[in-house]
Amino acid sequence: TRAMALPATPRTRGAFYGDLEAPGALERMVRTTSLRGELVLLHGNSKRRRLLLNLIAQLNGLDIDHILLLAFTPDMCERLRRNRNGAVGCAHSSHLLPPSPLAATRPNATKSAAMAAAAAAWGMADSNYRHWLAKWRTMRRVLQGRGQV
Repeated sequence: TRAMALPATPRTRGAFYGDLEAPGALERMVRTTSLRGELVLLHGNSKRRRLLLNLIAQLNGLDIDHILLLAFTPDMCERLRRNRNGAVGCAHSSHLLPPSPLAATRPNATKSAAMAAAAAAWGMADSNYRHWLAKWRTMRRVLQGRGQV
């Protein structure tokens, strides 16, 4: 077995922050964060922030830093960016959320708005189920781009 030295500060490769649904954001995240297209995807909310940071530190001890933390909210990403001085990258997904006025100009805006309305009607607009779907959507999109998750 190999001894694992934990770094003083958890870190991820590249400091990507943003909404993966924004045009070009997923591709930018893969370029910034992955190791030759390979990505370790962690998913969680602010209640699990300490656990996630500990897991990132343990992975760093194994020389793994091509990690993306997919947070439930943009607020969690902003707090990580501020409190960790950009050492831990973080992304979120607005998938199934009502589109912002800016998003209304994007391709598929009508489809996205219809899906968001359906999610709200089903009571999952801000549920853990929506976040679970966002995780699988992110994985699918990375794999479609020939990446590995």
